[in-house]
Amino acid sequence: MTQPDPQGNGINLNKPADSGRDQGDLRIDPPTSTAHTADVPGWVADATRPQDRPQAQHQHQGQPDFGNRAPTGQPGAGGAPWNLASLSDIGTKKLVAGLLAIFLGAFGAHKFYLGRTTPGLIVLLVHIGGWFLTGVLSIVTLGLGAIILVPLMSLVATALGIVGLIEGIVYLTRSDQDFYQTYVVGKKDWF
Repeated sequence: MTQPDPQGNGINLNKPADSGRDQGDLRIDPPTSTAHTADVPGWVADATRPQDRPQAQHQHQGQPDFGNRAPTGQPGAGGAPWNLASLSDIGTKKLVAGLLAIFLGAFGAHKFYLGRTTPGLIVLLVHIGGWFLTGVLSIVTLGLGAIILVPLMSLVATALGIVGLIEGIVYLTRSDQDFYQTYVVGKKDWF
């Protein structure tokens, strides 16, 4: 097998050994010119010159060390690795957010828990503000406004409760990593 050197001449990579070995042994000569050695990765050069390599070193510099590496994941921006403590924290956060959404979703409690203040305030103000406005208008109209406003506000409160229920189910059915990426890192506001 031949390979051209920097001058274009063929170099026989399978030369028979000259001294002290059987004539059937094959030898690969390391590259000698600086132009050619610059193209060779460090671990290849080390493999062709074992006398230059320290005896205690078993790992070549250019090769990854798969045995001593901690597992990495992609939990969020910055690429911090997943570990068991953060996975249980994420699972707990997902469970609490899901239950808050199911039981107190009409008040936006799950939004506040996830740190989404603006959507939480919107839900809270629509619910409590709507009932407050219904009460004030019912008093001002001597109860006639209540005929229309109480059923209307009941529909709004029911809709907010259904939205909270759906969000709670969505939270609980997602995987921990998906929940973390979507709602904690991605800060998705709705569903």
